[in-house]
Amino acid sequence: MPKHDPDRLLAGFLGQNRRLCFYPSCGNRLIWPILNVDAEIFVFSDYFPQSSTGRGRFWFEFKERLLVHGYEVSEVFSTVKTRVFKIGEKWGFLFIEDNNEALKRIRSSRLTIDSFVGICDGCMEGGNYECVHEEPFLEKLLEASSERLDYFTDHSSFLQIPRNPWVFHGHLFYKENTRHSGGWNFTLNSLLVRVGQTGTPEKRALDHKLALLTFPEKHRTFLDELSGIGEACEIPPLAYLAPYRQKSNSGILAHYKVMAKK
Repeated sequence: MPKHDPDRLLAGFLGQNRRLCFYPSCGNRLIWPILNVDAEIFVFSDYFPQSSTGRGRFWFEFKERLLVHGYEVSEVFSTVKTRVFKIGEKWGFLFIEDNNEALKRIRSSRLTIDSFVGICDGCMEGGNYECVHEEPFLEKLLEASSERLDYFTDHSSFLQIPRNPWVFHGHLFYKENTRHSGGWNFTLNSLLVRVGQTGTPEKRALDHKLALLTFPEKHRTFLDELSGIGEACEIPPLAYLAPYRQKSNSGILAHYKVMAKK
C-alpha cells in the first residue's frame, strides 16, 4: 500500500465490521462531541481553507480544540488536502475539499455510512452552496448509507414543517415519520432542546412520547441531563451533540433512525 494514500487506507477497512460516521462541512469548532457518536471511522470534509496557509491554520485549530477537550490527536500522514489521524482507536480522515468529493471517496471505498451529522453545514450561514439535507446531496448520501442509518440534523426542509417561511431559522416542528422518494423511512427518535426554552417544540415532544433531552446553560453530565419519556433507555447518541446547542440558537437538534426499503 502506498504510504500516503488515504483512499487505499479507507478501503482497507472494508470487511472489518467498523462503523463509519460522515460529517460534511464540519468546520473545526465542534469536532470533539462528534467523536462520541457510535463509530470507529470518522470522515470529515470542509472546502473553505483552500490556500496552503489556510489549510495549515485550519488543521492547527482542529487539533488544538480537540486537545482542549482531552482528545490527543496522533497524525498518521498528510497530503495537500488530506489529514489522516487517530484518536485512541478511532480513525479520522479530514478531506479539505467539496463534500461531494469526500462522499465519492467513501463510495469508492465500498464502505457504508452508519452515522451522518448534518449540523451547521454552512448553507444557512452563507458558506455552502448546497444544503446537505436536500437533493441532490441527500439522495447520494442515502445511496452510500447502510440499511440502518443514524441521522442527525439541525435544519431540513424535508424533515421539518416551516412555521413562517420568512422567519430566519423558522423551522420548528419535526415530522415523526416520513419517507424519502428513494424509499428510505425516516423515524424521529429524539429531540434536543434547551432547558427554559418555552413553546411548542417541548410540548410536541411530550405529546408524542418522544425522548426529549434537555440540558441547563451550565453543562452537567449527560446522565443528569437525560429526561426519558416513555420507556427507559440509555443515553441516546443525540445527547453527545449537546455542546452544539449551547453555542447556537439556530434550530433544534433531531436524531432520526433511517431504514432502507425492504
